[in-house]
Amino acid sequence: MKGKQHFKFVWFKSLEILRFILLLIVCIGSSQSSFAQEPLMAKGNKVLTVSYGMSNIYKALLTLQLNNNEFDDESYSYTAKFTNPLIVSFDYAISDYTTIGLSGGFYTFRLKERREYPSETIEVDTKGLKLAIQLRGIRYIVQSPRSVFYMFAGAGVRLRSMKHNTSDTYIIRASRIHQTPETNPTNYSPLSLDAGMGLKFLVTKKIGISCEFGMMTGLAQVGMFYSLKNKWRRVNDKIGW
Repeated sequence: MKGKQHFKFVWFKSLEILRFILLLIVCIGSSQSSFAQEPLMAKGNKVLTVSYGMSNIYKALLTLQLNNNEFDDESYSYTAKFTNPLIVSFDYAISDYTTIGLSGGFYTFRLKERREYPSETIEVDTKGLKLAIQLRGIRYIVQSPRSVFYMFAGAGVRLRSMKHNTSDTYIIRASRIHQTPETNPTNYSPLSLDAGMGLKFLVTKKIGISCEFGMMTGLAQVGMFYSLKNKWRRVNDKIGW
């Protein structure tokens, strides 16, 4: 099925992008001397990060469902457009290896659907966005002056807004976006959950690049961060769990 092939393509493409980013970071780190004298995330330090998702899992899942519907019903056709998620997060280190923070991310979508019957043609044009706001916890596995490797998990709420090209309730309910089974992950849920692993690497004394991979809307996301350090220590100071 075309939908399954699309889903596999998104998954493997995300893995390839993440592998390239990690390799690039390792090369940069090995080719430059360590200019920083302090750990990247000492207790009390803060980081502001802006990231962009390299895929959109909801687009892949919904496309798979719509392709199946199109295959089963010859009167049905569609076009779907999704943006990849944009994420902004703020993290505060409550210890040298533990961080709590607030994250917000959103993406937009547009779904055009058409049903052709002998007596009439029904068209539904749905535009909308999804916004997720989460509390996130981060546990650093490896901490160094210029980089951190970590695990993260987040939980929060998801908000959705949609507009249609019609006010007819029957036609709106004919839209496939309203008929997703409860067991399908593409169904709208007010609960937002993320989990995965990530890496942050300083390029300058304050600015760095970051990447994360896991069970998220984007599967893999890359971005830039700004370190708002308010505590400076030498690297030979003790940094423990």
